[in-house]
Amino acid sequence: MNFFDRLHMIHRFWRYRLRTEPESVRFVLRQDLTGSMALDIGANRGIYSYWLSKQVGPEGRVIASEPQPELGGFLADVKEEFHLNNLTIVNKGVSDHTGTIDLYRSSPGSPRASMVIETPNTNTISVPIVSLDDYFSDRDASRLSFIKADVEEHELNVFKGAERLLRRQHPTLLFECHHDRATKGELFDFLTQLGYVGFFMVKDREFPVSEFDQHPYRNAGEHHRNYMFGFNAE
Repeated sequence: MNFFDRLHMIHRFWRYRLRTEPESVRFVLRQDLTGSMALDIGANRGIYSYWLSKQVGPEGRVIASEPQPELGGFLADVKEEFHLNNLTIVNKGVSDHTGTIDLYRSSPGSPRASMVIETPNTNTISVPIVSLDDYFSDRDASRLSFIKADVEEHELNVFKGAERLLRRQHPTLLFECHHDRATKGELFDFLTQLGYVGFFMVKDREFPVSEFDQHPYRNAGEHHRNYMFGFNAE
């Protein structure tokens, strides 16, 4: 990574924290994750991997999953350049089963690459996928405390493939959900049945997920936002 690439990444990290997704990054930075494990599902270029790495600290661990083959090397460069020694990169997608799946994207490295949505001028590639329950079937997940997921309308599949993990570890969740998926209610219902309670934030005010259609989205033309779910131990 050259000097200008490094500056570009620093700008990205801080743009997300201060302007693009300030409520969500602040939510991450409010979590007590020191020494724990966090997952960045749909890591893309590693914005959340960076902040999660800072938050878990040197004794913690971040696992970044990204299916686009070109971005595996990019994330490795980010790890080396910013000394994210607690970061593990898994160059696979996450779903409700283990195997392969078609990934639709407009160009290599696209932040809107999706296992669900075919976009205009789509470039389709086959990518490996794994469920979180399968991934952790022979790995220690005892310190798992946080999962961030941004997988372009594939979030329900991610969490269905992690049901055993969610029931056992109760990690805090931060994930993107599009309006049509929120309207269907399957994702929210699935998590609620597991004992989770969710909310979203608008200008640092919290609202229950039941009000998802009563408040404007962040920018004109957007139809998605991030939601935060925590396990209700009562």
